[in-house]
Amino acid sequence: MEQKEEQKAEKPQEEKPQEEKKEEQKEEGADGEKKSGNAATLQAAEGEEALRPVVSAEHMHCICGGYTDAGDHTSHSDVTFTPWNGTDAITYTNGEAYVYLTNDATINTNLDVNENTLYLCLNGKTYASNGKNKITVRNGRLVLCDCDPDRSGVIRGANTDVWGGGCIYIYKSTLDIFGGKLTGGNVNRENGGGGAIALDDSKCVLNLYGGEISGNNGYKQGGAILLNNKDKDGESGKVNLYGGTIRNNSAESGGAIYVRSTGTVTLSGANIEKNSADRGGAIYMNQSGKVELTGGTINENIANIDGGAVYIKDGTVTLSGSTVSKNEARWGAAVYVNDGGSAALSGGVISGNKASEQGGAVFLRNGGNITLSGTEVTGNKAYKGGAIYANQGGMIELSGSTVKDNQADWDGGGIYLTENTTVNFNSGTVTGNRARWGGGFYLFGGGTLNLSGHLQ
Repeated sequence: MEQKEEQKAEKPQEEKPQEEKKEEQKEEGADGEKKSGNAATLQAAEGEEALRPVVSAEHMHCICGGYTDAGDHTSHSDVTFTPWNGTDAITYTNGEAYVYLTNDATINTNLDVNENTLYLCLNGKTYASNGKNKITVRNGRLVLCDCDPDRSGVIRGANTDVWGGGCIYIYKSTLDIFGGKLTGGNVNRENGGGGAIALDDSKCVLNLYGGEISGNNGYKQGGAILLNNKDKDGESGKVNLYGGTIRNNSAESGGAIYVRSTGTVTLSGANIEKNSADRGGAIYMNQSGKVELTGGTINENIANIDGGAVYIKDGTVTLSGSTVSKNEARWGAAVYVNDGGSAALSGGVISGNKASEQGGAVFLRNGGNITLSGTEVTGNKAYKGGAIYANQGGMIELSGSTVKDNQADWDGGGIYLTENTTVNFNSGTVTGNRARWGGGFYLFGGGTLNLSGHLQ
């Protein structure tokens, strides 16, 4: 890796490219197999009633592969992609290249996208690491799509001596994913993370519009994605999840995504499901980072300890439109808020989550606080605190939300308060919650309930 300014001693060094630059060569386009992409048309032959497909000699389609309408990508314009066999050098014109894979290929040396923009169409083919090499992007942009109707294009990641980003590593760059499946990345070096993708600088941006990130292992942090360092001004990278699916990834913390410092994750349309970790089955947020949930789903993720869906440590989570359901953990099956972190829930649904100990939906600890002003918290289960469990100085503000049909095996079917915790119940409804003691609220050891809303 290149050395970065203000690098701290404990931070992992960046990987260095195996080649600083590759000598530019001309594409041997005349020998490459050409496919239609989305350029097929229908034309009636003379004397025939039926229409038959006439395939263009060029490989043309939108940069998204022709299938994706998500986020800020809502219109399509065709461009021409040139054939590439996965091994020859890529020729850039004015800093850009549009290529499509003509065959399955092995990454035997890093595909380095340095200070250029590469539009890569997988074309239903597999681009697989030899175990060590992968795609790296520095001071550039990679746009990945798959025009294959079956969407069978795959990038298979590295799994030997990997610090981070087994499939794709980016530094001061942007990665746009419209299609393709990123799988098989496996981090196995200390202090690394991001089984599939590592964003290693504050200027990095990942936009996920479609495709799938699955079957990766991030070792310590980020089964699928790692946002690494902040810069000297405290800024960090961004992950925008407009569409696609992140599933079946694993790590010790952050089964899908791990944010080390002040990064932002925005979920507006993607599905994050069936990932696993000890803490943060889907997302682990550290050091004042932000998670913004405005759409999409976080379902069926598992944390062995805390935060089945989201773990917040000294950070912020806002929920205004997403569905968080069927996640599991010992404490805080949906959201775990720790060390002064905060959660603001103004919409969306938290339902059907299950904690084997406390906090079927939310667990607050060490000054964590939560504001509910429109979210529906329903059908969650725990041993104590079927919906919310607040411990050691937590604060809960309820204004307009519904806490309904949650269940505790023991105490606090709706909300459980311990010492030095407070609930200000200004408006909203707490109804249909069940427990042995305290179906709606249970106060233990000095918890405070300020009540002006409606209980049933």
